Amino acid sequence: MYLYISRKQLSLFVNGHSSVSVLLAKKLELGTGISAQFWLNRQQKYDLHKAATINVVAEPLYQYG
Repeated sequence: MYLYISRKQLSLFVNGHSSVSVLLAKKLELGTGISAQFWLNRQQKYDLHKAATINVVAEPLYQYG
């Protein structure tokens, strides 16, 4: 199986130092048989988990009603 990414890129991904891009998700899909959507969903869940403790300050763009 060849993903056609560098060893450094693969190492960064495997060790949690880089995110799953759409391109990497598609390559992982071809290489593992696990859908690109699965990889992207896992990345999104991980990103939201990491951001859970961040205090976000923002104002609504518009008000309802």
